[in-house]
Amino acid sequence: MEVVTFSTVTFVLGLIGLGITAYKSINNPQVKLDKTQALNEERDKSKATVLAQKETESKAQLLAEQVKWEKKANGERFAEVNKQITNLIAVNQNHLHTLEMKIDAMGGRMGTVESSIIKLQTIIEERIPK
Repeated sequence: MEVVTFSTVTFVLGLIGLGITAYKSINNPQVKLDKTQALNEERDKSKATVLAQKETESKAQLLAEQVKWEKKANGERFAEVNKQITNLIAVNQNHLHTLEMKIDAMGGRMGTVESSIIKLQTIIEERIPK
């Protein structure tokens, strides 16, 4: 009996092919699964990066709007303070003008009082002998 015959070689080749097919059927799904998981992880990382970037952009935009509102509010406050200071200056100038007018009036009355005192002094000197 001859061991190496056509049917024996075919049988051995069939067994080897069957082994290779079984190895590929077991190995290929695992390789595909690993590749899919790696792609999914990459996609998840990029999604997380994009989400973090969007969150950062939204926070930056929110801060920019807050700064804008604060700047506007401060401008309004400073305008109001400026208006109040202008009003106070006008009131102070008005009071100063009124005081100047009263001082001028007192100066005029003092002149009248002075002339009256001189007249009285003259009358007293004429009546009292020395």
